[in-house]
Amino acid sequence: MSLFNSVTSGKKQSDGAFTVLLQESDRMCRHQVQVELSATPSAGTLAVAVRSPGATGFVTLDGTFDLTGAELLKTFGPVFAAEIRFTPALLDADKTFNVIVTSGVDG
Repeated sequence: MSLFNSVTSGKKQSDGAFTVLLQESDRMCRHQVQVELSATPSAGTLAVAVRSPGATGFVTLDGTFDLTGAELLKTFGPVFAAEIRFTPALLDADKTFNVIVTSGVDG
């Protein structure tokens, strides 16, 4: 089985949006995203968008992370993605977060 894993650490609200480039985007169609926080914030969300192979723009997925909530793990698919973009909003300035992306193929 083919698997891709990416860890982006120490991000802050002030860093703004960032992307994770996926390897073998023509094969990876199942994705798991986990968010870790330095401490529970009083506010904050993290939007997730994908860019399909060959596309020029991103499409935002349903299920934006509420960073104050308990659900900091989401899965999505089947969707082929060349990149996944993460956009934080309203996160406490003193909090940092990590994003872990694990992608794989069916079967």
